Amino acid sequence: MIVVSENRRLGIEKILKKHPETEVILMDDGFQHRWVKAGMYILLNNYENPIYSDYLIPMGKLRESKSAIKRANVIITTKCVEISPTEKKGIISTLNTFASQKNYFSSIVYQNWESVFTGKEIDTPNNYNITLATSVANADNLKHHLQKNGNKITHLSFPDHHNFTTKDIENILSEYNSSISDKNIILTTEKDKVKLLKYKKHFEGVELYFSPIKINIHNSEEFKNEIINYVTKHKRKC
Repeated sequence: MIVVSENRRLGIEKILKKHPETEVILMDDGFQHRWVKAGMYILLNNYENPIYSDYLIPMGKLRESKSAIKRANVIITTKCVEISPTEKKGIISTLNTFASQKNYFSSIVYQNWESVFTGKEIDTPNNYNITLATSVANADNLKHHLQKNGNKITHLSFPDHHNFTTKDIENILSEYNSSISDKNIILTTEKDKVKLLKYKKHFEGVELYFSPIKINIHNSEEFKNEIINYVTKHKRKC
């Protein structure tokens, strides 16, 4: 069950009232919500912009002091490229975590492109002329991946969490139609795909795809066992 609530505390209270059988609640982006005391905190550390190199808002993206790392039970350094055991040790050392805190690393794995409307896959995504439309915080990883496969990219970047308008769609289609390549497509992210579904009529006859991703957590079995063991030991008794 997925529940959306601006007030996390009230949201959790409603869940427990309507579904008293609930044993586990997983909260997204809840590290700073002090009205809710979680049993386990998982903190994400971006490999490209690590916490220890960032600054508090407004100079950086941190919402609280770097010392808050100490509150995390698990730290996952995300979006890693090829990373050696020595570099992993260096990151853990710089994070300066306690011995009781668990450190993991993860990488993005790009999947075959899928049609937004039909589910058709492109299993050899090479040498395409791509109009890339995104509204995510940083699409650099995706762009580099696409360029590495010999694709030509025209990137239309919108602000993070942007809600596409009809004018935006017209601009995207205009860029797409300006190419005469026989391997011409519009590509978006899995996140943005959802927001483009309502414009199906606008994209009629157009090659509109999204790029699914999977997250590969290094030492994934150890990580899974960490979570399962915690939940098994602390799950709420109905």
